[in-house]
Amino acid sequence: MASLFAGAKLYRNGGGQESVSVLEGKTLGIYFSAHWCPPCRAFTPLLKDFYDELVEENAPFEIVFMSSDKDEATLKKYLEEVHGDWYYIGRRDKVIG
Repeated sequence: MASLFAGAKLYRNGGGQESVSVLEGKTLGIYFSAHWCPPCRAFTPLLKDFYDELVEENAPFEIVFMSSDKDEATLKKYLEEVHGDWYYIGRRDKVIG
């Protein structure tokens, strides 16, 4: 599954850029969401709590956030407000196609 992200820039919320190799051997959750989406904004804190529990248990699980926000500033605001310390793909990075 990590090969799906080959060539993309992967970032850690609250940290810097990472190699996609950090995803190898882990179960991945791919989360499509946006700051402008009310149901997403309600669900994201629940996902963060779930993710934090798995991290605490050292589970081999990662989330990669795929933003549908229109610009990088809105993406960053959303990450700061309610997201966990999971990975995300920058707005300008192509993943598929």
